[in-house]
Order: sequence, then C-alpha cells, then structure tokens
Amino acid sequence: MLTAQDGEARAGSDVVVTDNTLVRGRPAHPAAPGDAVCVGPHAHVNGAALEHEVFAATGACVFPGARRWR
Repeated sequence: MLTAQDGEARAGSDVVVTDNTLVRGRPAHPAAPGDAVCVGPHAHVNGAALEHEVFAATGACVFPGARRWR
C-alpha cells in the first residue's frame, strides 16, 4: 500500500511494492522510493527516501527522515 494520508508519497519508475507492505508519507517527510526500487514483503517505509536501485528486505522498517543511497 502506498498512502499519503499525512503527507506526500511518490514513486519512481519500475518500483515494486510487495505483499503486506506499507509506504507512508509523513507531514515533514515524504515517502519517495526512487527508480528500480523493490520493497520486500511485510516492510514498512514510513516517511523515508529510498534512492535508485535499492532493495528494502523482507520485514524492513525504515523510519521518518531516513535516506538510503545505493
């Protein structure tokens, strides 16, 4: 699920969000997976930026304001 109830959520091209995953935008921190990103099952990306070509593993928790570069 990609949700922007509290803030902005956007995704690049070729993004895969798998089963039972939440990508949530927060008021001060948008959720922004870049291009060629895969978010594994049961992961929670909460107001974080995942730059291009990143894999967030199964069950990963990424907290508000976090940024991950390849």
